Amino acid sequence: AGEGAQERIGCSACDFQWVGLGLGVTDLVYLLATSVEDRASHAALVREYHTLMQGALAGDAGDSTASEANSATRLAVNATVHEYGVALLDFVRFCVLDGVVVEDDAWLLTEANRLMCQLDGGRALQSADYEARLTEVGLS
Repeated sequence: AGEGAQERIGCSACDFQWVGLGLGVTDLVYLLATSVEDRASHAALVREYHTLMQGALAGDAGDSTASEANSATRLAVNATVHEYGVALLDFVRFCVLDGVVVEDDAWLLTEANRLMCQLDGGRALQSADYEARLTEVGLS
């Protein structure tokens, strides 16, 4: 970047995550859970992410073939919120298995507990039952 570029950048990040199949909101979970202290703003930020992604998909509306293909990939905001919940649970699982301390993060633990209760009603299920519930239940 040239001289003065720093003034033009409002927000920037460099992310070196593993690339592969998964939920698109996973990096959003990592960013919000580790960098945004105002946890009350997470829901609004997830919705803003959804709006911006849908806008990016609609950006090629001049090409009817691409537009039709992209309409199949557009998600309802509830689906994005659900995927965010699933990715947040996976983030907590990763932190616990990797030995990253999360017990001091009351919000993260409370949110994970709330999402798990939505998923399993507060009782342990078999692995196959969790898989089935993930497709049946919309986490919010």
